[in-house]
Parts: sequence; structure tokens; C-alpha cells
Amino acid sequence: SSDLLIFMIGIPTLTTSVGGVMEDTPAFKAGLLKGDKIVAIDDQEIWRWEDMTAIIQKSAEKQLRLKIDRNGEELYLDIVPERKTIETPLRTMEVGRIGIEVSDDPLDYRNEYHNPVKAIWLGTKDAFEITKGFFYGLTIFFQGKVDAKDMVAGPIGIYKLGEKMAHLGFRQFLWFIGFISINLAIINLLPIPILDGGQILFFLIELVRGKPLSIRTREFAQVVGLALLMSLMVFAIYSDLIRTY
Repeated sequence: SSDLLIFMIGIPTLTTSVGGVMEDTPAFKAGLLKGDKIVAIDDQEIWRWEDMTAIIQKSAEKQLRLKIDRNGEELYLDIVPERKTIETPLRTMEVGRIGIEVSDDPLDYRNEYHNPVKAIWLGTKDAFEITKGFFYGLTIFFQGKVDAKDMVAGPIGIYKLGEKMAHLGFRQFLWFIGFISINLAIINLLPIPILDGGQILFFLIELVRGKPLSIRTREFAQVVGLALLMSLMVFAIYSDLIRTY
């Protein structure tokens, strides 16, 4: 519901204003300058940063013609994104890069508004992406590719993140509330005794066996589940203290 409200009241969206140009990169050699706004690529008009990077990333070693707005003056620059290899915990990708940085000027954000129908779709899509990110994090955790203390946050960590989001604005804080709510909902559905997911697991076992588990077995599972949750909470608080102090 918070995601729906965000997309209806307007979500700050980063525009294509160049925040910086790195030396010895295609953008630097082509003459792109800080403050330039890329308004079109190969006659395709754009204004969102993510749309621009999507085109550039899939155009490695291909010439692109950029339409630039430089202080109200229109000009064109030809640029060839260089091929870069990016390694992630799950895969290695090759993408195009031109060597520009995002702007940190609040004026380079534009509020994007959507009608209720599209807001529902975008909110659902955002919730799906958050869910996918949750299980992605679990995957790389079990693969041993990240430190456990970097994967969890306790009350202190959540408070500090919420404080940062609140300083960024009401919309960002609202999104953060939705983010936390979705993650808690996913955790609640994990097949851990004492959580709703554990109860669903018991029902499925009963469905397969044709009879419920014994009360003693269920009580033991509940105790184990409670111990796991308490251990996770203690570890989360410990991780918060390590990061904070």
C-alpha cells in the first residue's frame, strides 16, 4: 500500500543530467561535460537516468549519437561505449560504459506521477523486485560470498536507515516502510516453526501423511524455531553494534 501511495503522489526520479565525467573515458574523449543533460540517444528521446544507462549498457563498442542540452544550447556528440566486465556473486556480465557519474543535485530529480491503475502495477513490480532481492541475498549468503553480519540489521540498524531515509524526504521514508514490511512478510512465510510459514509447513506435512504430527513433535519444533529466531535477533543486534561502534 505504501508503494501504491508513493507512485500516486510522485516518486523522485533521477534525470539524465551528468554529475561528473571521469578522465580517459569515452565521455571525456567525446567532450561531454559536467552539467550536460542527455536528452536523446540515436533520436530516441529520454529523460530518466535508468533508461539512458540501459541503452548504453547494451551498446558496448557501438557508436551512439547523443543529443545534448548544454545550458540551453543543443549539440550532438558521437560516442562509443567501452566494453567493461562486471562480476557479481551470481554471474559475470559485459556491459557498455561511457564514464559518467550521477548528479547529487536535488534539482536534477523530477517527480514522476502515475494514475492509480499504473501505480498498482508499478507498486507490484517494485514489491517483486524487493522479494527477488531478498532471495538473491539468501543465495549469495549460503554460497559464502558475503559476510553474515552484512546481511542482517536489527532494531538499531533499521532505526538508523529509517533516519537517513526520513532526511531524504517523505517519499523515500514511505518506500523504506514498504521495503521493511515486505521483508518481514517474506521472513514470516519462511518454513520456520513458530512463524506462519512453519504452520503452513505443518499443514502440508499433515496433508501428505494423512494425519497431524504429534503434539510433542510440534512443541519441540516450536522450541527450535523460537531458539533460531532469538539467536538471529541477538546476532542482528550484535552486527548493529559492530557497524555503529
